[in-house]
Amino acid sequence: RKSNNAMNFKRISGSGAITQQINEILQTTPDNHNIALAFDFDRTLTNGGGLRGQNRMDAPIEARIRGGDATVQALDDASSRAKLFIFTVRSTRRIIVETLEAAL
Repeated sequence: RKSNNAMNFKRISGSGAITQQINEILQTTPDNHNIALAFDFDRTLTNGGGLRGQNRMDAPIEARIRGGDATVQALDDASSRAKLFIFTVRSTRRIIVETLEAAL
């Protein structure tokens, strides 16, 4: 059976792409529509394993989060209208979850 609910999946790239895409979605989606945004924490939101050997929490935001402050602000703006889902393949031990939360 065909559904009236459409889902759009778009591959984006570049350090400013997350911010640009979130802002575009928020600006073009009518208020009465539901928005769900899903991100892969390990490669999409963060800069992957680029900080090996460094203390991630001491690194500048631009090194920890792809797009830096602009991405964090866009996610904060989106949280009032959208359901945000962040996926990770990392361990779900408490210390890992707390570290992931602190990174954002």
